[in-house]
Amino acid sequence: MEQTKTEFQRISTELELALAEYKDRYPKNFGHILRCHSGTIASIFCLFFMAACFLTLMPNLVLFSVFSALGIRVFAQVVLNTNSDEEEKTKREKSYKPRPHDFGSRVSDSVKGFRGLSAIEKKPIVKIEEIMAQLEPFSIYPDVENYCKGFCQQVSEVAIQKSKIREKYSKFSQYGLWTMGIILVVLFVRAAIIVEATK
Repeated sequence: MEQTKTEFQRISTELELALAEYKDRYPKNFGHILRCHSGTIASIFCLFFMAACFLTLMPNLVLFSVFSALGIRVFAQVVLNTNSDEEEKTKREKSYKPRPHDFGSRVSDSVKGFRGLSAIEKKPIVKIEEIMAQLEPFSIYPDVENYCKGFCQQVSEVAIQKSKIREKYSKFSQYGLWTMGIILVVLFVRAAIIVEATK
């Protein structure tokens, strides 16, 4: 009995560590996504800035915008992008092998939209499943069953939180692009009116 208890404690400790690792993986929060995509955001902002300056019809401002845009891009790549090493590592991990349906599979079953996740996002959940599969011999004990249900709920909550962070970033990107587009249209119309007025 003591050996069973010790083994359960070892596996539950591994599960807790795997869950903590999953919580710390990309994306931890909205700022983490912004830092990891800072290079892309800076590139889009640079293009917008150059187009906006070009539409003001002021040659000095266009020249300034080109050099400013290059500076912003270099700054984003060198300084802001230092935290994306984990994201680069996960990009290289492309393979995902589905596991056979066993005791550990209840973890992925509890995660809403698990099948729609990318291989990179599935990897930590599959790791948790593999550890939980070791608890199958102890499933005859009601306490172990309750622990597994509670743990699956925790994994599901973390997955939902990460999903909400991604949705928030997606909305932020869409609103940002729409705002830039509207500003460029207004500047284009303004430039067209100025050109027509000077004829």
